Amino acid sequence: MWRSHIDLGEHWSPVAEIQHNHTLVTTGLYQFIRHPIYAVIFLSAIGQFMLIGNWVVGPSALIGFFLLYQARVANEEHILIAEFGEAYLAYANRTGQIFPRFL
Repeated sequence: MWRSHIDLGEHWSPVAEIQHNHTLVTTGLYQFIRHPIYAVIFLSAIGQFMLIGNWVVGPSALIGFFLLYQARVANEEHILIAEFGEAYLAYANRTGQIFPRFL
């Protein structure tokens, strides 16, 4: 998580927005996946699922993640496409959303 924030630098924000002098970050973790922060949340949710022996509470983090993911990522991608156009689409073509593309 901290590496994602470092790679984003001044472009990190708790809300989906384009900031003044915003540039498309495609280095660091972002050269492999477009949403490494969500990847961390997903891995944490899987860890909670495996650690908690309760079959009701354990999956709750995974359900919460998928709700968050569905609500935010489509909006973020739309904003980035609107701002960076073809540059973002080319970047999206060569990277995965939360899992790296190997082929």
